[in-house]
Amino acid sequence: MWKRIACIEVLSIVILLQFCYFTKVEGACQVTLSTGTETTVNTGQQYEDQCKQRCICQADGSGRCCRVRKDILTMPRSERVKYIKTLLKIQTDPDFLHIIRVHSEQFYGPIHNSSMFLSWHRLAILLFENVLRKYDCQVTSPYFEVRTISGIPLKSKLFSDDDSWIGGTGVGPDECVQTGPFREGKFTLSSLAGGTCLKRNFTPEESFVPATQIRNVVGVSSKNFNRFRFQIDHGFHDALHGFFKGTAGLPFNPNAPEFFLIHGFADKVWVEWQMRGPKFQNSFEPGPLNNTPSDLLPGSYFNETIRDFWDTHDQGFEHVDVCYDDTYDPEALRVLNIFRNLSTSQVKQIPSVAPPPVSDFVLTFIGVAPSEQKKVKKYEKNIRQYQNLTMADLQDDFSQKFGFQKADLERVCNCKV
Repeated sequence: MWKRIACIEVLSIVILLQFCYFTKVEGACQVTLSTGTETTVNTGQQYEDQCKQRCICQADGSGRCCRVRKDILTMPRSERVKYIKTLLKIQTDPDFLHIIRVHSEQFYGPIHNSSMFLSWHRLAILLFENVLRKYDCQVTSPYFEVRTISGIPLKSKLFSDDDSWIGGTGVGPDECVQTGPFREGKFTLSSLAGGTCLKRNFTPEESFVPATQIRNVVGVSSKNFNRFRFQIDHGFHDALHGFFKGTAGLPFNPNAPEFFLIHGFADKVWVEWQMRGPKFQNSFEPGPLNNTPSDLLPGSYFNETIRDFWDTHDQGFEHVDVCYDDTYDPEALRVLNIFRNLSTSQVKQIPSVAPPPVSDFVLTFIGVAPSEQKKVKKYEKNIRQYQNLTMADLQDDFSQKFGFQKADLERVCNCKV
């Protein structure tokens, strides 16, 4: 193998690049760990590099590394604080403003309501993460595990008045957020987003989409990519933006801190679907706008296409490898693992709470075509057959967390949770 004898770091427009010089050392990799310690690891051995990437020493002496994205609800507090501090630093960065601008300009274009939706937002997350890593290479873009706060979302610590979380709802007619690190007076939207306060308007009586519904999104056949995309786009993506309202519902919403938490979760659900096998990995259908895999993604620095973002371990021109860790909540892991062993028909036997329907106004505002709106209403009517609980039925911690009763899950799985 080759031993590093010198390194030069270059801060590029979109990513921190590291050019290293090596001398040959047989049978091991010379690496710098996340602690800053330089050491030697053997071929096949795993290690965490100086940017906290998860790596493995390869036979040729190089390290194959992936960026690790975590659930913000269960990641270590120190990492969460570091992420939020970095997010506050990037607000005027040209590359961050580029993401906001492109999303705003393309809001009614092909990046929504089409087969480009998932690939474009995977690109957007990568661009966002690259900006974060310019300021601190140990920071990645987290997601929030919606399935663990779907019953009564506002009981979650995510909305706490604490600078390690994202704060709560807005106050008064202007709906300006008054708590947390993005509160009025401490955080201001970019000039592209009007230069105002961050706005939110939670409704306490609303649930998120229940874990059962998301499980059945992952259960869609590999032959039905467009159905899968539709059920993410209009099954829970619209509902999550609709829960936050305010800034999160507007074309410049990448400026809202919840944007990348929502889309990180949507991307993780896509990863879970793709992991079901090769047919899922490369599944694609033209969809409403007759997209092709070679269509260019708006805002790409490298003329990247829809196809370039099918593989989360080989993303785009720079071939970035990304790994999603599951939530670190043991109870949630047990529930999600049980779901993976249930059929779609079994999951439908678990009564759950229903999120509010997406209004005609919202669907029109976000540019959903009339033909697509009819499909949204039909889909909502169909799933409501199984979502016959109300928030008043959620009387214990488990049901308030997942949006269904533990006894119903145990009845269907014939197991103990």
